Amino acid sequence: MYTLEDLRSILGLRTANQARNRITAIRDLLESRGFLSHLADANKLSVNDGGVQLLRRLQDKIRAGANTTQAVEQLKIELGEIEPPMDRQALRLLKIEVDKTIPLRFEELETRVERLERKRPWWEKIRYMLPRGR
Repeated sequence: MYTLEDLRSILGLRTANQARNRITAIRDLLESRGFLSHLADANKLSVNDGGVQLLRRLQDKIRAGANTTQAVEQLKIELGEIEPPMDRQALRLLKIEVDKTIPLRFEELETRVERLERKRPWWEKIRYMLPRGR
């Protein structure tokens, strides 16, 4: 098990607080995999080897230029925890497809309504045209 001070040196951080911040950022990942534990004697956190691997991957992403939030999102995508966001090109293509589909669907619905109106008996058509009695 590795303490914050151990993680500071393993990850090449300046302070133990930076290590704590990294743990906090991916706490849900660490806890769900059983990589994080609390030392009851001093209310300290400790991480096992699996947790160190996740923290290293997170730190590599931060060193590559991502901020902590971006690095956490990238890590979660890699681990299959979340779906990757759609890129702008995919959104544009989806919008074009939707813009094509909506008018066609609207025309189809109008046609169905007209067909249903034609099927009503003549007295049904007149009933809606007459003023309502009091």
